[in-house]
Amino acid sequence: MIKIHHIGYAVQDLEAAVNQLLELGYAKSGDTTCDNGRKVGIQFMANGPYLVELISPLSENSPVNNILRKIGNSPYHICYEVDDMVSEITGLSRKGYIVLEDAQEALAIDKRRVAFLYHDDVGLIELVESATGVSSP
Repeated sequence: MIKIHHIGYAVQDLEAAVNQLLELGYAKSGDTTCDNGRKVGIQFMANGPYLVELISPLSENSPVNNILRKIGNSPYHICYEVDDMVSEITGLSRKGYIVLEDAQEALAIDKRRVAFLYHDDVGLIELVESATGVSSP
């Protein structure tokens, strides 16, 4: 079984979004991360057991800009925590999911591996390997 890790939320202005969520009772979870490889700034925000990942573009060619142009500031993916990344990707691929980004380390999530997949019926999802994941590199 997989469980929700966080909801990914594209924002144009990371600081403004952080401030708004602070006013709504959220707390920062960890430090802001600049992921230059993915060209995004990331700040996790916690509301009890729930996490929201605020993602903003670091440059004009950031992939988040495409999302912002299409739908504006908005949630755009659900991230699921998995124990076995390879097995989950294989199983989801058999169910019609398309791998958009193979598993690679995510700076903002303790360098745990993440992968992005897409399905016409549910849109974009992210998988994050659990801290005790059993997948091979």
